[in-house]
Amino acid sequence: MHFTGYGENFVRSDRSSQFYRGHQLAAAQDISDHVTIDVKDGICYDITAYMRFLLGAGISEHTLRGTSGQNWIPLLNFKAGELWNGYSALPYGRAIGFYDVKAGHIFHSAVAVGDIYIRSINGRTLGQNWSDRIDLTKALPYMGRNREGNFTHQKKPIIVYISKV
Repeated sequence: MHFTGYGENFVRSDRSSQFYRGHQLAAAQDISDHVTIDVKDGICYDITAYMRFLLGAGISEHTLRGTSGQNWIPLLNFKAGELWNGYSALPYGRAIGFYDVKAGHIFHSAVAVGDIYIRSINGRTLGQNWSDRIDLTKALPYMGRNREGNFTHQKKPIIVYISKV
């Protein structure tokens, strides 16, 4: 992951400053002044990991610096998390993973920012710009679930995981 100078300051700052800044970012402050955004590298995972780091997830500074893009997927361990039921509040600050059932992999990640809202980037209706607070119940309506409990997103069955990391 690559940080801007401003983002680097928070990586090296004390836990209380990191936690405070994480809350500011969850409230929609621009995240691009913290992390260099490169669309081709699956940056949604980098942003999710950076936010989890700031909010005290136990991700080490070494791991934060040495991991990027889709390499975060096994570290965020989405599939070991709980399944979102389509209507319950998402735990604040937790990493949310979107799993494509047919393709068999996580295709997007986001951060829960209170109630049923998420923030992310490069995910179209699941969070294209950090400043957009996405109502997950509108993006993935409960009534649109199939018998297996999967949601339909862009005509594909998906599962929403709430990471424990």
